[in-house]
Amino acid sequence: MAHVLQIDTLAFSKRLREAGADEGLAEAIVEGLAVVDTSELATKTDLAELASKADLAKVRGELKEDLAEVRGDLKWMKLIGGAILAVLILPWLAELGAVIIR
Repeated sequence: MAHVLQIDTLAFSKRLREAGADEGLAEAIVEGLAVVDTSELATKTDLAELASKADLAKVRGELKEDLAEVRGDLKWMKLIGGAILAVLILPWLAELGAVIIR
């Protein structure tokens, strides 16, 4: 459903004529404004619900902290993965070396 601009068309037309517009022009302007679809315009409530710069800065800071924590976890995972790999490969390499030396 379209929402239209709520204006006092008579008063607006009168003000346009007082400003020098002829009656036809004043009526055309008023009629044009009276049918403008405002359903997509933001309301005061919509604007109040938008995040402020402070809100965004807070979230950005929280994300940076979370990212730093994830990076730290990844470093530990790499170290543990390397240790596991070493435990699995070193005996195999030793066995391979023994076979090559024979």
